[in-house]
Amino acid sequence: MLLIKNGHIVPMSAHYIEGGDVLIDNGVIVDVAQNIDYTPKRTDDVIDATDCFVFPGFIDSHCQVGVVADGIGDLFMSANPITPNLSVINSVKYDDPVFYECLKAGITSVVVAPFARNIVGGKCALIKTAQVQSTFQGKTDYSHIVSDFCAMKFSLSDDTHNQESNLALRASMLKSDIQAAKSYLRKREKDSIAFFDSPTLEAYGPILGRELPAYFYVNTVEELRMALRITKQFNFMATIIGCGDCEELDEKLLAEIQEYSDCIVLGPCITRTSKGFEFAKQLSDTNMIFALSTAYPQTNIQYLPMVAGLSVRDGVKLENAFAAITINAARACKAFEKIGSIEVGKHADIAIFDANPLEVFTKTLYTIVNGRIAYRIEE
Repeated sequence: MLLIKNGHIVPMSAHYIEGGDVLIDNGVIVDVAQNIDYTPKRTDDVIDATDCFVFPGFIDSHCQVGVVADGIGDLFMSANPITPNLSVINSVKYDDPVFYECLKAGITSVVVAPFARNIVGGKCALIKTAQVQSTFQGKTDYSHIVSDFCAMKFSLSDDTHNQESNLALRASMLKSDIQAAKSYLRKREKDSIAFFDSPTLEAYGPILGRELPAYFYVNTVEELRMALRITKQFNFMATIIGCGDCEELDEKLLAEIQEYSDCIVLGPCITRTSKGFEFAKQLSDTNMIFALSTAYPQTNIQYLPMVAGLSVRDGVKLENAFAAITINAARACKAFEKIGSIEVGKHADIAIFDANPLEVFTKTLYTIVNGRIAYRIEE
């Protein structure tokens, strides 16, 4: 058992709890309240969080942590620009020191996505930032992998300067492949046995069946409109990501986004040309659901709380900024039933700070992942 006592708890699912306690057992939150009636045993861990802020672990819902070396981006498009069966989980290096930087910043989960250059990039993975991959009594523990396929990434962005960079061409190639997948899956269901085996087309099944979201990477308003048209055509459960060149949108387009996209993930927002904070303010003012990301390596991932803080400086409501890196980020990848808030039954991913975590001078005191203390500040 792990007991966190007397903290200023920001659960994101309910009102703040002053002087509250959180009780954790076997990696799961079992109680959240003021003055939990529990006497710790000698084998229990107890954290005194008096005068500290207790948050759900932060989530970056679009990045390439563990896939690239620090600061290096993969700017090429593969020979085949459509790779739906590519699984990014197979490329993650768990000894990447950036994972430790995540823990120091209170980041407990990340959506690792393929690069944006392919029209269909492949399968995104949702993983915890604490490396718990180990073997005990002949069994391998993979509890750090929440999902090896949490979304599929599509890219309509035309910033590659390749022959497929034209928006109309990219959209046409994407729709053709999705239509082929629909026909394949329909035939397979009708005949019980696939008339030909296609792992590539098979990969679209959870997206077309609305089991998992389609991650549409866009930069411009034109690309955003195209993503919404494709979403409507194929009845996707869509998450829009990027939006670096989007500014204030008209009410009609905002209404379309709200109808056809469950969440917008903005980022990176602190590059030289990004207009993300202006867009974030508009979404905040209209109470639309959005998340913030670093899109690492475009921005250092440990700056995720700072990105949220800068959004508040530029007009985003404080509570919306908190949500943008916790519960809304979990909604973006459809994992809000497991992570993103401090609630009974959810994964015990918690970060404890000595002050408001969106302020640059704030220190992370503890980062807890799956109920284990993965990071504590050195005394």
